[in-house]
Amino acid sequence: MSKRGTGVQIYINLGEGLNIDAIYKAAQDSGALITKEIETRDWGERAFNASDLDGYNLMIAQQLKKEG
Repeated sequence: MSKRGTGVQIYINLGEGLNIDAIYKAAQDSGALITKEIETRDWGERAFNASDLDGYNLMIAQQLKKEG
């Protein structure tokens, strides 16, 4: 029997007051299963993926501030 979250992705968009790099480090330090390393995407988003204990794929993302 597969885990409950198999095939499900939850997108979590962080607000401006949060620091995605600090959250990523805290996730790593706590032993979270990181499935995709943090990266900055061409369209101005910084994101990483992790799996929770039920198998749900969590994408944690934050829009970068546009300069100018």
